[in-house]
Amino acid sequence: MRILVSLGSEESSSGDGMLASLARDHELVVSHLSGRFDALRLALRNLLPERDVVSVLTHVVLGAEESGVSAREVAEPRAIAELRSLRALIEAGSLVLCGIASRPLAVDGIGEMHPVEATVDADLAASLLARRLDADLFLLLGRGPEAGRAVAAERFVAATGRRAEVGSPAEAARLALGDAAARRFRA
Repeated sequence: MRILVSLGSEESSSGDGMLASLARDHELVVSHLSGRFDALRLALRNLLPERDVVSVLTHVVLGAEESGVSAREVAEPRAIAELRSLRALIEAGSLVLCGIASRPLAVDGIGEMHPVEATVDADLAASLLARRLDADLFLLLGRGPEAGRAVAAERFVAATGRRAEVGSPAEAARLALGDAAARRFRA
C-alpha cells in the first residue's frame, strides 16, 4: 500500500520510529511544509539501513489565475513540479521525504515557471501530492487547523475514492490499519 503522511509543523523531527514502522510494510512518502528533514532523514536511514531515504524539495505550481495572489493570501495548489522525479524514486523503492517549498511557482504565458510571493496551504498541497502520487491512504498527522485538515482529507477522498485519516503521530500505525478512533474520511 502507498501511504502519504503529512506531518504537522511540530512533527518534522519526531515520529521517526512510527514512520520506520510504516515504511517496513508499505511504500511511504512524507510531506512537510518547511522541508527541514535532516534529523528525520538521518534517523530513518539508521532505522532502515536497507532502504534509500531521499529528501526532495517539492514546488507547488499555482494556476494561471492565481499567479497574482499576494503573499498574504493563501493560494490553491494546482500541480507539483517534481512529480515525475518523485514517482521514479517511489518506484525504485525509496522512502521519499517531500519538503514543500514555501514559495510556489506560477507558469507564465510561454510556459516558463517563476517563483511568486504567495502563501501555500500545506494541507492542500499534501492532499494534491497524495492524489498525484496515487496514494492508497492519506494520513494527516499532528496539530493544525482542524477545518483545513478536514478540507484536505475530503478533497483527497472525493478525487480518489480512497481513505484519509486525521490524527496524532502516536496513532499513525493504528490509523494505517483503520482501527483508531480518529477523524475518518471515506468515499
